[in-house]
Amino acid sequence: WGVTSIMAVWLCVFVLLSVVVSSAHADYNQCLIDILQLKAGQYPAFDPSLGYIMGNATATSGKPLGDFDACVGLPSSVAEYVGIDVQTSGQSFPIGACLPSSCDVASLTTLAPMFVQTFKLPNDTALSFTIAQDIEWDAGGITMLVICGLFISAVVIASAASCWPVRDVKVKSDLNEPLLEGESSSTTSHTRNSQPSISSKLIDAFALSKNVSKLSFSPPSGSFRHLQSLNFLRVISMFWIILGHTHSFLSSRMENLKDLVEATKTAPFQLVTSAFFAVDIFFWLSGFLVSYLVLLELQKKGSIPIGKYYIHRYWRLTPVYAFTLFMLWKVSVHMGNGPGFNQFQSFQETSCGSYWWTNLLYINNFYAVDNFNGECMGWGWYLGNDMMFYVVTPLYLIAYHKHKITGLVLIAVSFIASLAVSSVLIVDNGFTASIVNPGSQYFNMYYEKPYCRCIPYLLGMLCAMALIQFKGKLNLKPWVRYFGYLCSIATLLATIFGTYRIYHDGTSAWSVADNTVYLVWSKVGFCMALSFVFYCCMAGYATRFNNFCSLGIWSPLAKLTFGAYLLHPLIMEVYMFNLRVLIHYDGVTIVWLYIGFVVMAYLSSLFMFLFIESPLVGVEKLWSGSAVKSTEIRVVKIDPVQARLFNKSMAERITIIF
Repeated sequence: WGVTSIMAVWLCVFVLLSVVVSSAHADYNQCLIDILQLKAGQYPAFDPSLGYIMGNATATSGKPLGDFDACVGLPSSVAEYVGIDVQTSGQSFPIGACLPSSCDVASLTTLAPMFVQTFKLPNDTALSFTIAQDIEWDAGGITMLVICGLFISAVVIASAASCWPVRDVKVKSDLNEPLLEGESSSTTSHTRNSQPSISSKLIDAFALSKNVSKLSFSPPSGSFRHLQSLNFLRVISMFWIILGHTHSFLSSRMENLKDLVEATKTAPFQLVTSAFFAVDIFFWLSGFLVSYLVLLELQKKGSIPIGKYYIHRYWRLTPVYAFTLFMLWKVSVHMGNGPGFNQFQSFQETSCGSYWWTNLLYINNFYAVDNFNGECMGWGWYLGNDMMFYVVTPLYLIAYHKHKITGLVLIAVSFIASLAVSSVLIVDNGFTASIVNPGSQYFNMYYEKPYCRCIPYLLGMLCAMALIQFKGKLNLKPWVRYFGYLCSIATLLATIFGTYRIYHDGTSAWSVADNTVYLVWSKVGFCMALSFVFYCCMAGYATRFNNFCSLGIWSPLAKLTFGAYLLHPLIMEVYMFNLRVLIHYDGVTIVWLYIGFVVMAYLSSLFMFLFIESPLVGVEKLWSGSAVKSTEIRVVKIDPVQARLFNKSMAERITIIF
């Protein structure tokens, strides 16, 4: 019986496999038959102009994406639009085909060799297929729309309430104040401490007028006025990042990719290929500002509230970060239906559906990383690094505060360790300084790892320590400053344009040593030059340059930088995957696209700042205790006759309505 049972089980398995294989084979056969009929002109529902497969089958012909709108306009029971991503000879480009609806992804994958021959592609070409189809709104997408509606409603209601003339503030009054006894009719002023109610604070947090006022062009007053020049640095770095992403994102939707490759060989284009330095500037800024503020707090109080330190950072970044992530995952996938949009939808569902939580824990640069191919919101790698740097910063600063040499030694050890680890990774994996062809696993193993990107942050910390230690005490002579300016400018130009040869002559133009020295030490030189120039600005030197960097125009733009960083890749992806035709690369087209992306990024950031980011900062102040605790009320010219109307019991606690 045992043998019989085993044979019966295997027979059932064989029958099931036969059914499955036969079904798949039948689907494959039907797809193949329909395609062959299509090519032979026997499929009456199709027009040869609708799909790329029916036109000239070469990678450079006039309409590689076909006619998407005409194809999807056919009955779904007859036709479907298929996007095909071609990977060949180290390059990737999209093509499209209007194919019979009997073809699914599995059938098309089986027929891939036929497509390779039809398109006259190299035999080692890899093809991936996506079928255009509408996706339904799910609970997550509807929830995001509801959340958007709630934030907008809260801002509208709070803005209306802030304009309402009646607002109450509870005021403590002294029982023996002569003002209430009517002893004098002369003009008298008194200051009373008042405590705004929770509702008043919430209204102020969400009121549009209050949040718009935060985008003032006026420079900050008080002890931080000398840091105003850093706003320029934040804005220009954001512009630089958008410039780099304009080229890198859109390169996958360009019909003349070879022209873009040729453009990288020119000297001016090194400003684009060196855009990664803009990220180093943000790391430097983060290290400087965090260290500067914490060190001032340590000088003033001797300690920092460590719990509040971490909670503040998480609250400051995460709600806006999470909002953008879920908008990308659940809402942006409904913002179009172009030839490549189904590929965009599929990627977001696969990556964010599996790994969204790694972003909110800021471990996305270590978890499920595949050169950005598997990451949800791939540009969030920067925030993962920045949060990790922020977490360990108190260890360095507290050590420095207690014993300066100890703190500096810790920074030096971390600095040297980063140089060593980076050098080993570059040499062992053969990474190159060409961002176009850096080597396999470059982004995964090197580019987005904190131990390879911490040097700018450490140099920012050192700059903050120097500013606190020497500002007003160290007098830099003019010849020292001018010599430092010349060295800094030369270093910045050398790091930005120093890769010209490797792009012009190819990666073989540089040896392993050349690539290692540049990749490791270019960050050091760039950020040291940056530190000297802006140290001089903040210390009161370089007056003309400092005045320009401190112009009021940079202040509101700097406040919108975080939102612009989060939103600009989303805007680019929605645009490029909705394109009906591929982009023809040329200078004028790219400039206009770049300007459009900058404007859209900052307008979107403005909306997010006014309706989400700034209100949530106001909410934090409610529970953190940093909100305004008292209001100064000045009462002027009280008539003694009116004062007598207040009896003694009323005078114990008065509510002033204003």
